[in-house]
Amino acid sequence: MTDLIVQYLHVLAAMVLVGSALFIGLILVSVARKEMEPKARMQLLSKVGHRAKWFGWGAIAVLAGTGLYRIKELIGTPLWDTGYGRILMGKIHWVLLYLVLAILHDFVLGPKMSKMDPADPKSKKIRVPTLILAKFQVLVLLTIVFYAVRLRMFSW
Repeated sequence: MTDLIVQYLHVLAAMVLVGSALFIGLILVSVARKEMEPKARMQLLSKVGHRAKWFGWGAIAVLAGTGLYRIKELIGTPLWDTGYGRILMGKIHWVLLYLVLAILHDFVLGPKMSKMDPADPKSKKIRVPTLILAKFQVLVLLTIVFYAVRLRMFSW
């Protein structure tokens, strides 16, 4: 029963993380860009980003804990030399890349961007890389989901 609960929490946390990233990236930002003035848009996205950060990092904590729980039995086994093990290792590498990108976005570029006036030409030097980074983060998240599906579909 514990394994079922851990798997459930892992999938639920992934849904929260991926769902919020897709909502913010595909819907909120595009609507705000079309409907709001730059200063109001920046204020809204800053507030949403601050709030979403708590949910996102909570989901990351749950994913890390449940992920480590799920692989603890594999440590030191020959499973890592199988196709399943290679897929799992690939997923772990993508997760580590996502964590680096999330730290850079959430704790370095995002806060710096939210403090700047969007009318200031210097803000573009922060805004453009932050937006590119956010889009790349979503692609990395979708790649992690792809690896997760590959693991579930793996045939022994």
